[in-house]
Amino acid sequence: MSEIQIVGVLGGMSSQSTSEYYRLIDDSISDARGGHAAGEYLARAATQLEAAGADFVVMATNTIHKVAPMIRAALTVPFVHIVDVAADAISAAGIIFEELTNGVVRAESRDTHLAVIDELCSAGGDGLVLACMESELFVEQDDRPDVPIFDTTALQAERAVELSLGARTDANLITE
Repeated sequence: MSEIQIVGVLGGMSSQSTSEYYRLIDDSISDARGGHAAGEYLARAATQLEAAGADFVVMATNTIHKVAPMIRAALTVPFVHIVDVAADAISAAGIIFEELTNGVVRAESRDTHLAVIDELCSAGGDGLVLACMESELFVEQDDRPDVPIFDTTALQAERAVELSLGARTDANLITE
């Protein structure tokens, strides 16, 4: 079995969006190869940073909170997780950002999202692109079965898994 290729991922706007993204990739790779490949990979990468002389390690994303303990356990230097830092700074309650970053979906917020979708479709929209990675928390295909919904988180995670496992080679990579 070939070695898993490393996927370079830039994180999303919140722990919920990126953790879902990583979950999709990790679950798919785990289904294909077993185990929690993403967590093991990140812990290994973090120890490499430490070996290179890092006095502490940060991960430039709000994601992967599920494997943060694995990363912390692998290190002897501090791991400064962005979710911890953001949680210290966010004190306002009841705003959608606060909901999304904590995985909370209030009925009022969900209804607002669905009303916006209905307005867009009434104005001639033929489909919906969930380009904000947290949108999948509010909207599912079953909510609007007559409107094609394209979840960019799931689509890109699927492509990353295909590339990582060698099932696809036409990545349309931008190298500049």
